[in-house]
Amino acid sequence: MNVGRLESVLHELTTNRESRKSYREDAAAYFNARGISESEREAICNGDVSKLFRAGVSPLLIMGLWVDTLRRPLNAYVRALEAGADQTEVRNG
Repeated sequence: MNVGRLESVLHELTTNRESRKSYREDAAAYFNARGISESEREAICNGDVSKLFRAGVSPLLIMGLWVDTLRRPLNAYVRALEAGADQTEVRNG
């Protein structure tokens, strides 16, 4: 996984309404235009907190994906992060 590319895409999705709209209308085209691999797409679309976190993606960007883009509850994100990530791995930002 390319952490820089993933973080760029997650930042775009969480801060840009038009990007979220493009993603929701045609996720494949959205990801193709940004060079996102199939495994990266799956992690994003499935909201795979553990996979993204362990790849080195910022927990705050993952949270933005979870809440803003995937429209899932924040408390569920926290549970997913706790279940899938060793708290000693949290990187300093």
